[in-house]
Amino acid sequence: MSALTDIQRLRDGLAWCLWLERGASRRAQYFERRVMNPRNPNRAASARVAAGYQSDTANDRRRITELRSALALAKGEAA
Repeated sequence: MSALTDIQRLRDGLAWCLWLERGASRRAQYFERRVMNPRNPNRAASARVAAGYQSDTANDRRRITELRSALALAKGEAA
């Protein structure tokens, strides 16, 4: 029973990280477009914000990889 609880906890964590990664990725793309807009008077600030969201996205992707491998391991142990 504990293995099933662990699997559900890992699935919940994975779903949450996927949701966070998608949001950070979309915000990074938005600010990247703002950086490319020559009419944007504050392109430097947009670049800094985009870099921050890119960093968040990279961290989320790393965490997603960790959770996927942990989930595969937990499923193998439960079987």
